[in-house]
Amino acid sequence: MRIIADSGSTKSEWAILSPSRGDVTLKMLQGLNPYLQSIEQIETTIRQIADCRPVGFHFYGPGFGSSENRASLHIALKKIFPDVRYVEVETDIMGAARALCQRKEGIVGILGTGSNAAFYDGEQIVRQHGGYGFILGDEGSGGVMGKKLLQDFLNGKLPPSIRKNLVELYNLHEKTLLKRIYKEPFPNRYLASFAPFLHTHRKNPHIRKLLENHFKSYFQNTLFAFSDFKNKPFHLIGSVAWHFQDEIKGVAEKMNLRLGLIEKSPIEGLIQYHTS
Repeated sequence: MRIIADSGSTKSEWAILSPSRGDVTLKMLQGLNPYLQSIEQIETTIRQIADCRPVGFHFYGPGFGSSENRASLHIALKKIFPDVRYVEVETDIMGAARALCQRKEGIVGILGTGSNAAFYDGEQIVRQHGGYGFILGDEGSGGVMGKKLLQDFLNGKLPPSIRKNLVELYNLHEKTLLKRIYKEPFPNRYLASFAPFLHTHRKNPHIRKLLENHFKSYFQNTLFAFSDFKNKPFHLIGSVAWHFQDEIKGVAEKMNLRLGLIEKSPIEGLIQYHTS
């Protein structure tokens, strides 16, 4: 048995492969990010599948670019799964690259709760941009998308009908909103929770312009950082990329960009990568 896990900041997907039966079991758990959770909290989440007995483990997630975070998760996985023979811990962008490009070169981007982009040479991530969190970056992400909506709400810029609907659906008030952002855990997840609202109202002229500027900013701050971006296909993955692909394609067309694949989740591509 092997486990392939892909995590974002909000949720994680776990593929449990059974070679003897030739089947795959998928499980959804909370997202894991060492910059947002302690290693003890991460262990608690992983223990939900502690009854598995994998011989191999491939994990991909945000925040695991540092050797310290990789080592901590490696130790935790060995403790939870004592019979495991090998453990691979990689970044979420490596997971996206392997899922979308397999063993060919290309540029890949993640648009979920957070965002980033990287150039992949078919084996390694050669260059990477973005992934700085919703305060310093994350253009194109659900977190920043929600932040832009709430900024317009607080500054009185939303059309009256949109504002009214937002208040009614989320019981939104300035005092409780600021407390939720600055006093409670996981503000990025809270901000990203407004993405469905934006999707529902994406035909509204104000929201349409917000989304257009949002994705334009992502391309300008990430894709344009790669000097050869016009000569490579640019693949996207993640819930925001998937649900807002019409808006993304529209912005890309206006900017004369070459989009490649757009997928919701990397797990199927990762299964293919690790079993081919």
